[in-house]
Amino acid sequence: MKQPFLRSALHIRISLILLLAVLAHFLLFVDNQPVLQSSAAVVLMTIAPGLLLAALILGRDGKHIPLGEWLSYGAGIGFGIGAGVVFMLGMLPGAPTQGLLLAAFDAIILVLSVLLWVKASHPKDHTRPHTDTRSSWLFVIAVSLTLLLAMGLRLINLGYSQLQGDEATPIVRASAFVQDGEEVVFLQPRGPLDTLIPAGVMVLVGVRSELALRLPFALASILAVGAVISLGVLLGGRLVGVVSGLMLALDGFAIGFGRVMHYESVILLTTIACIIALHRIWMFQRASTPFNERLARRYVWSAALLAATAMLAHYDGAIVLIVGGYLIFEWWRAGMSARQLGRIILAPGAFALGVVTAFYMAFVLHPNFGETLERYSESLIDDGGFLVNNLLVYVELAGFYYGAVQFYFLALIVWMAACLPFWRQRHRWWGAMLVGMGLALPVILISASSFAIPFDSTAVWTFVMGIGLVLTPSIPVQNRLLWIWFGAPFFAALFLTAQPGLHFYLFSPPLALLVGATIADLHQRSSGLRSPNRAQWSLIAALLVLTAINTVHLYRLFISPAEHAMQTKTEQSAPWLWPTAMLNSPILYYGMPYDGGWRTIEALYANGVLQGSYLSNIDRWITDWYTHGAEFCRQQPDYVIVDRFSQPESAQRIEAKMSEDYSLHAIVTANDEARLLIYSRSAAAAPRVFDVEDADLSPSNTDRPTIPITPWSGTAPMEPLAVRFGDDLALTGVRVDLSPSGVADAASVLHGGEHLSISLGWRLLQETQREYTVFLQLIDANAVKAGQRDVMPACNAGETTEWRADKEIIGFYRLAVDSDPPPGVYSLIVGIYDAVNQERLNVYNKDGVLLGDAVKLRDIRIE
Repeated sequence: MKQPFLRSALHIRISLILLLAVLAHFLLFVDNQPVLQSSAAVVLMTIAPGLLLAALILGRDGKHIPLGEWLSYGAGIGFGIGAGVVFMLGMLPGAPTQGLLLAAFDAIILVLSVLLWVKASHPKDHTRPHTDTRSSWLFVIAVSLTLLLAMGLRLINLGYSQLQGDEATPIVRASAFVQDGEEVVFLQPRGPLDTLIPAGVMVLVGVRSELALRLPFALASILAVGAVISLGVLLGGRLVGVVSGLMLALDGFAIGFGRVMHYESVILLTTIACIIALHRIWMFQRASTPFNERLARRYVWSAALLAATAMLAHYDGAIVLIVGGYLIFEWWRAGMSARQLGRIILAPGAFALGVVTAFYMAFVLHPNFGETLERYSESLIDDGGFLVNNLLVYVELAGFYYGAVQFYFLALIVWMAACLPFWRQRHRWWGAMLVGMGLALPVILISASSFAIPFDSTAVWTFVMGIGLVLTPSIPVQNRLLWIWFGAPFFAALFLTAQPGLHFYLFSPPLALLVGATIADLHQRSSGLRSPNRAQWSLIAALLVLTAINTVHLYRLFISPAEHAMQTKTEQSAPWLWPTAMLNSPILYYGMPYDGGWRTIEALYANGVLQGSYLSNIDRWITDWYTHGAEFCRQQPDYVIVDRFSQPESAQRIEAKMSEDYSLHAIVTANDEARLLIYSRSAAAAPRVFDVEDADLSPSNTDRPTIPITPWSGTAPMEPLAVRFGDDLALTGVRVDLSPSGVADAASVLHGGEHLSISLGWRLLQETQREYTVFLQLIDANAVKAGQRDVMPACNAGETTEWRADKEIIGFYRLAVDSDPPPGVYSLIVGIYDAVNQERLNVYNKDGVLLGDAVKLRDIRIE
């Protein structure tokens, strides 16, 4: 009999992935649809190749894996594939192009599809099913509703908010990377993944909207919820899976990071998927069938790729080494020999180590690493001693991100989960002691928060209880796994890290799983009651009420455009019954939906309404992105842009100190509220008012097919130059970007009223007491000028009298072209003169030959 073309479930999965990839190609070129375009880019970069590779690694056994588990492996591995391909292509000469990137990912998808198709058709590669993939209709409905809730809280209104805090750093670096600035991946203090994924989307899609660039990380956050459900089912059954997924879907930290361009969502997805794979092997050992070493090796390969992806995203990914190390220990306890361990782990582990080392070795050897080490030393190590106490920081942040109801619910369940194992051992002396410590824990925490007990004792108390939970003999392996996973980052963030920031997100998955396991345990105990059905429906009702209350809070926090979170900090951040006098930590707003007006600033700069340097009270990375790299100047800038909305306290100080040299130039409003005040050095009769909803100033009107580079902090790839000005200054590099395209193309043409964006690298050869000024000129062969700019060599670095010798300084300048210059070819020249006596410095090349009192950077055609 003739065999059907689709002979197995695996063949069907391959065909569906290929159809999805074909559809993605069409969606990639749908104009003005950033959601569809970015989704298509994510499919081609991560989902399609990741699912194919995961299925190929697992062989024909892959068809028996539940869909959610396979998606977890594939998506997690896919983020590593996407980042790796973008990185390798970006390292080639020239900027990566859409055609090159598409060809690379299409080739990967095609090769993996062929290999997997052959693998699925091979009769000798058959392994028996090892899991029951059947699902009840109630379970399917519960999972579907949980995922829909997770999607709603992460996707609705995703593009409304402007860039926030550290979210701007990867996007600025991604912009530099796609324009042949490959060095930027070594100029950041962590792994490159959250720079490379947006860079790939930029190249494939060609847009710069926040919605399109946030979408990959939002999808990773949703997939992490699905991964927790899969792991919960493995650890304790369907009830554990559903409750755990619901808790992570409602987790404020996970939601906040799922709504920004940052690495945390990828860390959550990959670590959960890695633990699923490693836990599978322990389950194989306990099965009645003979242990399949080949199958175990396949799962270790999946785990190794997931662990490598996690650690290339951030050092936080190292949590998989702690939890994975414990699971490997349990393999050994279950009877796996040292030789078997070597055969299973050695090759995948060496490959993952090689991938991670390949990047971090170059990262450590880069000159910027010293600054990175200094920064992390300050945030990790407290000057006051080894132990710190961030309990109050966590309480305030958790109360803010979870809401009071969920905060106390989670605290109660985790407390019960910690006490139950000790209660079972209460007949032993150490069990009775730990029961007493567990019962006294709430009193200890509250007393310590009011300084009645030294803070260090809280750390010791918590550590002793944690060790007790790990070592208690009656605790199941699954529960011990969760306590190690939860306890290591919890103790590190609360008691070992001087400035933990928002790294509390790391224990969100094990926290959700602990809650799920505890509720399932309590539900099982209730089955012996007289009315088990009533207990079951009571549980469902309680979860629905909790979900409704939390959803309202989270909607106000992350979706509502009214920005309640920003306007009612005290109300939102102080949990009921907690001593509010102790809550003094500044709230770190992340993922909140607000438009502070900076996209209007972007439009004003792009349209030429604003031209010149600026100073602002908001994060420099954010302003760099929205001003397209305009000069940031601390001394006598052309504009002072005051952000009243997100930085009200500093705004009041700046407005109070505004000198008479500045007048109110413009106001940016939203909902009839002044968000930004723009002060100008030029006199204004009356300030202009711009609303963020003005259609003529919408961000879509400022999108460009080519994204201008943002060259701050050495992120600009510059052409090397070796000239010397006098005995004090050396010019080491130059980059020239032309407006309006923002591309340094020799064939580009400027017109009157447009401008040049120029980056110059300087090095002070010896400390000096002379104040120097840079002059930039556009001048033709007949000495006709089409533009001139005189400014400090690096406005943001202060006067040259303040510079350190041999330190590289980058100066950024905008040189405006005159309104109606004669057409022709002009030379862009640069020189240096003494600001006091106006004396120009002589220019010498690297051989000491005199070049004159200025040096030509390049020719510019003006029409």
